[in-house]
Amino acid sequence: MKLIGSKLESDFREEILKNSVSLTAATEVVKAIGQLGFNPENAIVLDKIPDDRDTHFKILVQGEYLVSLELCNLGNSLLGKPITSSLKDYKRGLSKNGQVKLAVALNEYNRRT
Repeated sequence: MKLIGSKLESDFREEILKNSVSLTAATEVVKAIGQLGFNPENAIVLDKIPDDRDTHFKILVQGEYLVSLELCNLGNSLLGKPITSSLKDYKRGLSKNGQVKLAVALNEYNRRT
């Protein structure tokens, strides 16, 4: 998908940058990404969804994979095992806004590497 510099893209970029900065504070998440064999320095947080008890993360790694995991807000520990899927699988059934957000995340990843 080609980016056109829209307001939606700008909003997604701002959200992605904010969430990626907060990723460095989530040491258990960074550790889990590293244990999966990925470089956490270039990880891009696509979604960070806080809940009463935990926070759900969807993280783009190496520009090719998506890691989904949950972090318990009490004790800052992982809940279950992280799930890794290919970008190809993740793209299936993705909404238009989801496709734009993913394109922005990939663009940001490519700028970092």
